[in-house]
Amino acid sequence: TQTVELEQDQATLQIKQFGTKSNKLIVSEGDSIEIDMKKWMRWQPLIVGTAVFISSMLTPQIESSAFFENWNIYVLAGLVGLTVGTIVGLPYLFFDSYELYKVEC
Repeated sequence: TQTVELEQDQATLQIKQFGTKSNKLIVSEGDSIEIDMKKWMRWQPLIVGTAVFISSMLTPQIESSAFFENWNIYVLAGLVGLTVGTIVGLPYLFFDSYELYKVEC
């Protein structure tokens, strides 16, 4: 439980942590707020696992491709890591990760 003192009658509350954020909620003195994960966040471990699995399956094909034959293996690994990181990280930029809502005391 966290108590916040308001300097005004109403305030807009939004939480942010490590690049994730919640919806904005207008609160007044005495309101009780709960935080819950958005439904898409429950799927995030599966999305990460799938992205890592697919990248591990594609890496040998990328290495054997004629286009990449003269590339350093570390450059290829970096490109694959950057691509997977971008795919996994994009939802955090466009969607709220948490939901704030008022509850009755």
